[in-house]
Amino acid sequence: FKSDFISKHGAHANTILGDTTKPVTANYFVIHDTAATNKATTSSQPANNTGIHMWLNNDGAYQTHDWNHRGDGTKVERANNGCFVHTELVRHPKLDEAVAGVKQADTYYTDLQYELLAYAYVVCSMRKGKLLEVTVHRELDRSIKNGHNDPQHFNMNGFYSLVDGILGMPISKLHPPLRDFTYGIEHSRIMKHRQDNWSGYRNEFIPYVESRVTRAEQYRPIARRRNSAGNVINTDYATSDITMRRRC
Repeated sequence: FKSDFISKHGAHANTILGDTTKPVTANYFVIHDTAATNKATTSSQPANNTGIHMWLNNDGAYQTHDWNHRGDGTKVERANNGCFVHTELVRHPKLDEAVAGVKQADTYYTDLQYELLAYAYVVCSMRKGKLLEVTVHRELDRSIKNGHNDPQHFNMNGFYSLVDGILGMPISKLHPPLRDFTYGIEHSRIMKHRQDNWSGYRNEFIPYVESRVTRAEQYRPIARRRNSAGNVINTDYATSDITMRRRC
């Protein structure tokens, strides 16, 4: 795997592989986007950036931290608990148009970004010793005050298909966008609510970071937030509502 990856992607592969002598502690692989088209560089994203591990520009990878570093890229992680690894995708300026040999229509991200992201997921999983669970920034920030709603127009099933190819998994027999299996959050869930972050809905990652559950329940329908009496709560969570307990 390593030699084939380096042969195909050269310096980008070495960047993504990182220090393979160090294990990954995270359980979740979190996908973000920058909401901008500016290329990530040493000056724009210095190495002492505390939260994000990898930036994928339209033309390749830029790393700020090795995958074993304790990240802090969402509203639920302010204690740097080590349970998440984070990759930011820099947007291509054209959403609707396909660019021949570069990107498909209806996505902000290039074919190279999708492929390197799939390799990054496999690398993190190999260094963990098991498959990480994929999620998105919006899911961790759901209904938290000033929470983010990225990534936008991300083809999750296309990403999963690339992971299938790297791992040698069987091709899904179901007609797209359905799949026999996923590596985490389903494409249909990330497209809900017009890809926005609406107030008054359950954040399934808060019980996880508070160590009240062993994993976040991101597979059932997105549910309304309710109080102990069963009444709907239409407001956002405040960060002061979250008590960080989990360490990975």
